[in-house]
Amino acid sequence: SNPCPSANKTANFLFLLKIIYVSFIFMTLFLTRERRMPRRKTVQPLPLQIIECDEFFIEVRDRSTALIGRGLHAKEDFSGTLDEILDFITPEAFLKKSDKNWHYREHDCLKKSAAFVRYCELKGIDREAGALRKRYYPAVKIWLKAVRAALEE
Repeated sequence: SNPCPSANKTANFLFLLKIIYVSFIFMTLFLTRERRMPRRKTVQPLPLQIIECDEFFIEVRDRSTALIGRGLHAKEDFSGTLDEILDFITPEAFLKKSDKNWHYREHDCLKKSAAFVRYCELKGIDREAGALRKRYYPAVKIWLKAVRAALEE
């Protein structure tokens, strides 16, 4: 009934190849999953000092003894750069007046994120403009708002 018997043989052969291919992939995934070696746990460096209290303890660390893990180095870099930016902005934002009280004056660079990026570039902070605008600018604003609220109380 089939006008071309060779087409039927080719279709059967391709179907058989697909079955072999799928079974090979399944067996490979199944066998390799069971035989994988477990990951070796990361040995964390010891802290410089441990301060023990009643219900908690505080670990004192520096850059050489920082915790090792996924994203922790990026978090440490962010924190270091944020400290550097705050060292520049804080003396200009908080001024001591004649009544010996600290007063907050919003710096020009804090009005817009683009001005903040230009200010950081002038101060020599080497970060991408997008990161300065999206991550550092809001963090600086939040930190200054918290300090200002603490001074007002």
